[in-house]
Amino acid sequence: MIKCRGFTLIEIMVALAILAISMVAIYKSVAGYVNNAGYLEQRTLAQWAAANLSEQVKLENPWPNVGKSDGDLEGFANYDWFWQLEVKKGPEKWLRIAEVQVFLHEDDEAPISQLTFYVTQPL
Repeated sequence: MIKCRGFTLIEIMVALAILAISMVAIYKSVAGYVNNAGYLEQRTLAQWAAANLSEQVKLENPWPNVGKSDGDLEGFANYDWFWQLEVKKGPEKWLRIAEVQVFLHEDDEAPISQLTFYVTQPL
């Protein structure tokens, strides 16, 4: 009787099937990471833009008027942003609530970043 050592065709096919399934899973994982990294970069930059706009509002007008305004922020971190600012009266007469929303495109419905901050009336 001859004893053969090696793998059978079925064992090789099973090993290739396992390898193919694992390669597809790895590809999907890497593709998801790449897509998520781009979104997180835009979201981080939009949060920085919102923080900058909130500080700019506080510096330019220590007691902003109630209402809405909007504008463009061109070339910030190689993106052209669109922002909206809404200032509301607070629960106290000396308090204003301001909300900045930052969009990547002017016609976007949902903001990439949103920041709410409070402004107190100067003494």
